[in-house]
Amino acid sequence: MSTFRPASSACHMLQLPPTEKDERLNLNVRTGSASVLYNSFVFTFGGITVPLDLSDNVSIENIRAMFSQNVVGSRMKSLSRCVSGELFCLDLINKSWARIDVPLDAPRPKPRMFHELASGRGCIYLFGGLSVSETADADDSPSDLVPMNDLWEFNLEQRSWILLHDGTNPQNKFSIPSPRFCHKMTMIERLPCPKSRDHPGIIIAGGLDSDSKPLYGNAIFDLVEKSYLETESPLMFRATSGDKEKDSETGLDQFCATDVNHNVNVNYLNSIIVDFSEEVHSHRHNKDHTHSLKSTSGHNRSTSPQSPETSQGSHSKEQESVLIYSPVYEPEADSILNPLLSFKIGTSFCNGKVLNLQKYKSSEEKLSFQIQRQTIPLRLRYPTGGLFGHNLVITGFLPDDFDISIFIFNKTTGIWSRLNVVCNHEYGTHRFWGGFVWSSHHKVVLLGNYATSKTTSSVRYFSSLITVSLPVTNILASFELANEKTHSVYLNKVVESLDEALSTSSSCDDETSSSVSQSSDQDAEELSAFRLGRKFSTMSRKSDGKAPQNALSFSDYIHYAAPKGEVHKSTVRFSGSSYHIRT
Repeated sequence: MSTFRPASSACHMLQLPPTEKDERLNLNVRTGSASVLYNSFVFTFGGITVPLDLSDNVSIENIRAMFSQNVVGSRMKSLSRCVSGELFCLDLINKSWARIDVPLDAPRPKPRMFHELASGRGCIYLFGGLSVSETADADDSPSDLVPMNDLWEFNLEQRSWILLHDGTNPQNKFSIPSPRFCHKMTMIERLPCPKSRDHPGIIIAGGLDSDSKPLYGNAIFDLVEKSYLETESPLMFRATSGDKEKDSETGLDQFCATDVNHNVNVNYLNSIIVDFSEEVHSHRHNKDHTHSLKSTSGHNRSTSPQSPETSQGSHSKEQESVLIYSPVYEPEADSILNPLLSFKIGTSFCNGKVLNLQKYKSSEEKLSFQIQRQTIPLRLRYPTGGLFGHNLVITGFLPDDFDISIFIFNKTTGIWSRLNVVCNHEYGTHRFWGGFVWSSHHKVVLLGNYATSKTTSSVRYFSSLITVSLPVTNILASFELANEKTHSVYLNKVVESLDEALSTSSSCDDETSSSVSQSSDQDAEELSAFRLGRKFSTMSRKSDGKAPQNALSFSDYIHYAAPKGEVHKSTVRFSGSSYHIRT
């Protein structure tokens, strides 16, 4: 493995919204809130204003017990007075939060917790969660919490909520998701179904039902037709090929969040789901014969430069897929297992496939095998994830660990890496509950607070953040591809050393500008600071002492790894502040 350095990072205090008498209008602490990043903004909705450390047991019964324990002797006994229905926005450039004020008489979602958000097309989407029953009296208790299945859209430009579907299911259709909480959602750029060809959509996956039991049914909502896709049977993510022997060879039988039929439960506590398109190229030799070239995978739809070989007499199409991170059993000592499943999307989901890992054959690679084995995150708690080019970036908590970790899987090379987070502050002065991929600025954003406590990610604070640079992942991938002697139109330039590559990449690491091509004084400070700062987590990669011979310059590789898409700007005013939302 080629040497690469810890990512530069920087800590920032965040300005919270003005304090209100009603705690639901503040953003001091939340349990069960949902957050999503959209361009350079983080949106947070709902949650209960009481810190409930639910550990690994996010059930209605445990919420009831923890709430009762926390409000003993308090005047705030009514659950309905603790659950928030407010939407907040964090400007990552200005480092400030604002509450988005919606008129009281305007349509809006009910206050709730353990719901989910997704973002895209200039909107924020909200589905499900636990809400206080409408039949509850003034002295309601947590036993009155009921799961919901309504779907809402918040238009960022118009600053208004629209109910897309109220969740009613008079004909008991499979296509309409049942009420749930602790589920996951992801945007789909182009639905592959014939009646909804190229329509954007949303996948609603997994979660828990009213008895806090796993749900295995999933649903797809068409954002153009404003309806759920009709299906003849429930949509399931199946972790099987149908062949027990093959499942054993590939590791499909090692996924533990499944039922007896190998259906995967996607859960807020231990799973992530992201959209991922696979671009399949076909090259035409003559009028009668064609053959498929090696497919490439990426989440962007921008045009990439083509070589004469691929630009003449060839065509490509994108196959929409989703990646699911799901917990697996501990593999045997002489084997490794990838906890990532890939599912192709259509009117039904194809059976899942385990994503390939880099293979180690020679005895000289034994050390690399052991390092890779210990780098793979098998059972993260409260994971969140996002795509950065061909890299899947996952943040979460290892078993019995209260410090957040960042892992990166490069789909092209099949390699997992663990990213260092370094800071000049003393150990124990930070606590982060989750992270987001800030693609436009090539960073990971971790949210939390300075007043730390050993609580799980169910308790969330919003007073500080740390940004961690991602360009090192591109350099790492280029080294791997070069060392594997992979021929590509993107791998045709050479840098003499990693130091030169890091120096080149710093120009794409600007925190105070929306353009990744401009340099930043802040990034220069980050780069000098991280060398002396303490480490939050340890890199699992070791240096092999060898410089790559055919590494790619960052400026040339960046279009391949994370190209910039077309940007449209609109202005949205939140609580007196004018923000530019990119859509």
